[in-house]
Amino acid sequence: MKNPGDFTTTDETAGPEDQRTTDFLCLGFVVFWCPEQPTRTGAFIPVVSDATGRPQIMGRGGQLPTDEYPRLEAQRQRPGANLPLGPFESPALSRVQLHVTSTTAGTLELVNVGKCALLVNGAPSQRAQVRPGDLVELGRQLTLLCVERPLRLKGAAGLEQDGFGEPDQYGIVGESPSVWELRSTIAAIGAREGHVLILGGSGTGKELIARAVHRESKVRGPFVARNAGTLPESLIDAELFGSAKGYPNAGMPERPGLIGAAHGGSLFLDEIAELPIAAQTHLLRVLDAGEYQRLGETTTRRSEFRLIAATNQPENALRPDVHARFTFRIQAADLARRREDTALLARYLLKKMAREDETVAARYFTEEGEPRLGASFVRGLASHPFPNNVRELRNLLWQAAIAGEGPALEWQDTQRRSAAETEAGDNPTADSPLNSGALQDALDRHNGSIDKTWRALGLANRFALMRLVKKHGLEIRKASTRR
Repeated sequence: MKNPGDFTTTDETAGPEDQRTTDFLCLGFVVFWCPEQPTRTGAFIPVVSDATGRPQIMGRGGQLPTDEYPRLEAQRQRPGANLPLGPFESPALSRVQLHVTSTTAGTLELVNVGKCALLVNGAPSQRAQVRPGDLVELGRQLTLLCVERPLRLKGAAGLEQDGFGEPDQYGIVGESPSVWELRSTIAAIGAREGHVLILGGSGTGKELIARAVHRESKVRGPFVARNAGTLPESLIDAELFGSAKGYPNAGMPERPGLIGAAHGGSLFLDEIAELPIAAQTHLLRVLDAGEYQRLGETTTRRSEFRLIAATNQPENALRPDVHARFTFRIQAADLARRREDTALLARYLLKKMAREDETVAARYFTEEGEPRLGASFVRGLASHPFPNNVRELRNLLWQAAIAGEGPALEWQDTQRRSAAETEAGDNPTADSPLNSGALQDALDRHNGSIDKTWRALGLANRFALMRLVKKHGLEIRKASTRR
């Protein structure tokens, strides 16, 4: 049973036939990577069987009168509409490359009849049955991820105006059904009053979601953001509610507090479950009525604000009475739940990296401005678990770019870190698995470049590296200063 605050949306304009297609789940493929046509990344290829059970053709070119079977077609799937993209154009693909048949066992049967080698989950095959989650490669020309999704996506009208595979108006990248459901939920919740709790793991974009909810709100006040885990325990009330001038010591300036600063807008408290239980209790009245008192004052103040909180902890980490004040909840999906978006995210992040680093652009990008990804890299993107989600993906992209030697990005086995190592890299206060010798070697290998070193080591940012440099008493040396 759904929680009343778990908001879902329906396509209220859909007729009976449209409703059947949005409810009907279909096996098919998402284009995970296509070197000759990279803008097709994220497109959906539905496999809808007819009554005869005939196979369908996947290959280069469009339908011809001489074709024995109908051809599968890639589509850009958006809420309420699927846009056909026309045929694949890679000259290395055969016109009839695969025969694809939907089986009664809930799988897709593949028979390779073309010149490109067929690999399923990395293993060569001439005939295979695939199910959702399986990776299909046709030589180096086309990589497909088997999925099950609706023939037509649900969603509110007006959300589909952004470029396919590009960041939307909120900065969110993705074309999977879970991301479109998220966009619909943001639009619906933003227009309604009530505090919002965002749930999700590290690196799932909770602050992006919070900013999107604020943008869709009726309020036009400020967006005030703070990580609750960084609030000193002795100063939590002063930080939240503010303090009067001269309190607690003479000469102390007036402090408006986060709640006062967010008047007329939204207060985003990341990692709210890190607040001590007593501090959570102090939020109850202001969440109910907007009333609070600054420390050192006897008068009651009022702030009209919306609290948007986030946590990567279970919901029961919050006090039950605080949890009950959140009218709405939004679940941010892990990358493991939307694997078909991984290549789209990688393409976007690589383009951003190329704008920041001309070496990356010159080495790994085509003249058309598209990244060159090797087969091992595409396979790694599809199979890596990404426990720290987009943050981990970004770090792995930098590691591959710095360690790579060829014209295309290849998956670096030496850069695969355990989830525990990733957590330590993202949390500078955790014990680092790197000793002083490894840190100094990395600094020297990158000629003292802080930016290149922290990215190669997979740390969260340059400040995490600088803390380790200070802790171990290391030197930042250029080639000319080494002995």
